Amino acid sequence: TDANNVTNVTFYFYDSTTNALTYNLTIVNDTVDDTEFNSTIVTSSVLVDGTYNLTVNATNSTSNITTNISVTGVTIDNAAPLVTANVPLASTWYSANFTVNLTVSDATIGVDNTSVQYRVLNSTGTNVTDWITLTLGSGFYTATFDITSQVNAENYTFEFNASDSL
Repeated sequence: TDANNVTNVTFYFYDSTTNALTYNLTIVNDTVDDTEFNSTIVTSSVLVDGTYNLTVNATNSTSNITTNISVTGVTIDNAAPLVTANVPLASTWYSANFTVNLTVSDATIGVDNTSVQYRVLNSTGTNVTDWITLTLGSGFYTATFDITSQVNAENYTFEFNASDSL
C-alpha cells in the first residue's frame, strides 16, 4: 500500500457491546505530501463514558484506503471521580485532631489511589497545608488532620482532589 499522499484520516468509534457506529471524524490533510497527522479528539462533547472499538482509515489522493487499523477496548472516561467528604462535615467545629474520611468512586476506569489528597486553606484562602495524600482502607480514604498544630482557631476550607486511574 502507498502511505504517501494521504489526503485524510477517518476515525470510527463503535460501541463495544452493540458494534453500532457511535461517532466518526475525518481529518483532512491540507499538504498532500504529509504522512503524519496530529489531532486531538475532544471526546467529552461527542462520546459518553464507555468502551469502544476504534477503526482508523487513511485515504490517499486517488481515494484508496491505504491504511486500516482497528483497536478494540478503547475506554472513554470524561468524568472525574466522585469525592464525598464523610469527615470533616460542613459547618462543624472541631477542637481536637480528627481523621479526614472520604469516599471516592469512579464508575468507568476507577480511582488512582495515590491521587486522593486534601489540603486546607484558612479564611483568607491561604494554604495552611500542602496537598496530603490519603490512604485507602476498608473502602474509605483517610488521613489525620492535626488541628493542634494550627496557630489560630478559625474557619478552614478543605479541598479534595482525586484522579482517574490510567
